[in-house]
Amino acid sequence: MAYQVKIKPEGRAGWAFYSENGVILPIPWELSSIGASIRLRSEDEWNSYCDKHEAQWAKNNRDVIMQRVAEEVKKYWRFRGEIEVDGSWIHLYRGPGCLARIQSWFFD
Repeated sequence: MAYQVKIKPEGRAGWAFYSENGVILPIPWELSSIGASIRLRSEDEWNSYCDKHEAQWAKNNRDVIMQRVAEEVKKYWRFRGEIEVDGSWIHLYRGPGCLARIQSWFFD
C-alpha cells in the first residue's frame, strides 16, 4: 500500500506524520546547527511504539520507514547534504551554502 509523509514544523522542531494502511505514526524531528536530527529508536522501542499506535504492519520495518521520513524532512528543508545514521540518531546535513558552492567553482 502507498505511504505518505506530512511534515509539520513547530519552531525549531516538528513532526513527520508517516501514514500507511490507514495508521499514522508521529515521528519527532528537530533542527540543529548541522541541519536536522531524528531520534532512531532501538528495535525493541520501535516495536513497542508500533504496538502503541496499532501499527503491527510497521514492526520490523523501522529502517525503511525511518529512511522515508528522513528523505521527506530533508526535502522539506531543502537540505543538500548527506543523511548519516549515528547509533540512535539520524542526522540530515544542510550541505554547502551558496557562497561555498561559488567558491568551489574557483578554488577546487
